[in-house]
Amino acid sequence: MEFEQFKQKSEGLIDKIKAQNPLAILQFGSSTRAEDYIPEVSDLDLIVISETPIADTENDLGFEYFPNTPTEALRDYATASPFMLNAINNGKIVYDPQGFVEAIKNLTKNGLKIKPTKNTIYQINQSIGNQLSSAMNRYFQEREMDENENALLRNVHSTVREIGIMQILAANGTITDGYTQTHSALKKVNPAFAEQLRMSQEILINHQELSPERKGKLLIERDDLGSVILDTEKSYMLTHPDQFYTRFETNRLIEHQQSSNNPLEKTLAVRINNIDFSHLILGTQKGKGHLFGFLETNKKPRFISQELSNYGQLNKAYSQIGIFR
Repeated sequence: MEFEQFKQKSEGLIDKIKAQNPLAILQFGSSTRAEDYIPEVSDLDLIVISETPIADTENDLGFEYFPNTPTEALRDYATASPFMLNAINNGKIVYDPQGFVEAIKNLTKNGLKIKPTKNTIYQINQSIGNQLSSAMNRYFQEREMDENENALLRNVHSTVREIGIMQILAANGTITDGYTQTHSALKKVNPAFAEQLRMSQEILINHQELSPERKGKLLIERDDLGSVILDTEKSYMLTHPDQFYTRFETNRLIEHQQSSNNPLEKTLAVRINNIDFSHLILGTQKGKGHLFGFLETNKKPRFISQELSNYGQLNKAYSQIGIFR
C-alpha cells in the first residue's frame, strides 16, 4: 500500500490503542517519513508505554506489540537501550496526554546527558546477529518466497543499517533512525559503507525484480538474494573483526564440514550470536540432522559436530539455535 493509505491505517490502529488509555505512544522508523517508506516492505514501529497490557493490536502493518511499563521505559532510556534512546530522541510522539515523554525530553534539553553505554553496543550487536541469522534461515527455507522474501530483505537491510549505526555511534556517540538520517550521517563517517547502505535500500525498493529459486540449498549462493546476504556478512566481518575471531564466514564453515567424513546434503538453519560468539549450523546428513559450528567456552573457541539421530534431538537443536518450527 502507498504511504498515505499506510498512514491512515496506522492512525486507525493507534486510535484503538489510545482508547485503552496508555500513558504514551511513540512512533519511529521508516513509517514516520514518506521519503523512507517502501510499499510492502516498511512496517509500523511503535513503543506503547502503559501500566497494563494493551489488547486488540492485530494488524496487517507489521506492528508487533511488546509491553512497556513507565518504569521499564525510564530504565531503558537511562541505561541507553538503543531502541528506547532512538524512539525518544528521534521518534514522533503520537500520544502523550500526561507529558511523560515530553518530561524526559525536557530533562535532556536541560542538560541531562544520556550517553551510549556497553548496554547500547550489546543490544545493537545482538540485533545484528539476530537479523543476519534470520535472513540466512529464510534463504534456506524451502517454500514460496513472497512475504518471506520481503522479510528476508528487511532482515538484510536492518543488518546493514545497524552496522552503519554502530559506526556512527563509535564516531560521534549518536543514534540515528531510519534510512535517510543514517545514510546522511554515515557519508561523513564511512562513505564506502554509506554506498552499501544506499544499494541495500535500492534492492528493497526494487525487490519485485528479484527472481530467487526456492530449492533446498547447501551454501548461500551468488544468486540475487544470496549475494546480498554474503556481502552483508563480509562487511560486518570487515568492520567488526573482534566479533569474528572465533568463527569463519558461514559458507566457509559449511565448506569445512563438506571436507570432513560427514558432508551435508543441505543446510536447514544458521545461528550467529554476537554476544556469546557462537556460530552454529544445522543441516541434514544421510537423512539425519547434524549440528556443527563454534561455541565459546572460557573465552576460547570450541568446534562442535554432532549427529542428531532422532526427531527429538533435531527439535532440541532447533531450539538451541533459537529457531522454533
